[in-house]
Amino acid sequence: MAGYSILLKEKGQSIHEYDLRLAELPDGRLIFVGAQALFGYWDQAQPVLDKIIASIVVGPPPPTATPTTTPTATPLTSLTTPTLVFGKKP
Repeated sequence: MAGYSILLKEKGQSIHEYDLRLAELPDGRLIFVGAQALFGYWDQAQPVLDKIIASIVVGPPPPTATPTTTPTATPLTSLTTPTLVFGKKP
């Protein structure tokens, strides 16, 4: 999948290296993936992390609820529900 990738190496007291990726899915959604490894291990970790990221499968978005188009009549008696008051039935 085509996208953008940036490798970050912090200067100073950083102990990690980061690989951040962003891509647009065919349906217009965006996917962001980040990977990190301890400084000094990146050369060993990067091929493994690349394979893990390449194996990610993104499914379709969850279905949205659709309102019913069939009107239903609700009897007036079902709209009034007895309630409990201080543990006693009314």
